[in-house]
Amino acid sequence: MLVLCTGSRPATGPLPITDIEEIGLDPALSPTLLETMLPKDTPTIIAVIGASHSAILVLRNLYNLASKTHPRLRIKWFTRHHLRYAEEREGWIYRDNTGLKGEVANWARENLEEDVLPSSDVSNYLEKISTTREREERDYHKHLPKCTHVVQAIGYTRNPIPTFKKGARKLDPEFDSLTGGFKDAQGEEVRGLYGAGIAWPNKVTDPEGNVEFAVGLAKFMAFLKKVVPEWKS
Repeated sequence: MLVLCTGSRPATGPLPITDIEEIGLDPALSPTLLETMLPKDTPTIIAVIGASHSAILVLRNLYNLASKTHPRLRIKWFTRHHLRYAEEREGWIYRDNTGLKGEVANWARENLEEDVLPSSDVSNYLEKISTTREREERDYHKHLPKCTHVVQAIGYTRNPIPTFKKGARKLDPEFDSLTGGFKDAQGEEVRGLYGAGIAWPNKVTDPEGNVEFAVGLAKFMAFLKKVVPEWKS
């Protein structure tokens, strides 16, 4: 039996300009790293792309720096959609895996919503640029040349996995997000090969039929407790 816990890395996409410094999502999520990476007395404009939980954390980190230790820091926030929040329902949580939660959700409601942003102190440092998949290339061309840095908070990509062969034939295993196992290109089970963690999450469907991937340590553990007995058998 082989279990792949190979992890994921922050995803990035191509941008229409090259004269801009990219800040990785991992350091952007660390206030202490950001504070040392960014100049305090030089005009700095940072583009943040995305509206997920991690994107809002980055925006909050940058605002805290701009309003305290980095007065010449400004932010351009690119988002394709309105903010989405996890919502308590009777016995379950709507957008449990994709919605904003906790302190981040509270900060977003108090500072980033359309009706509160203009009166929030955040607006002194942040410009919101609402875009769409069809319009974003044009918006990037318009706004990114004014930016010195960019943070892409657009999700995660699986890390590469080892090459597997069956005899002389290379396998391209396809993950089964319901069982934690893999199938080959012919749809046959790859016996003894399994996946777990952020690279290989469980696909779940809520009572309203919405499909998400269950991401988070507690959810990874719950999935494993469910499927490992089946792996062993």
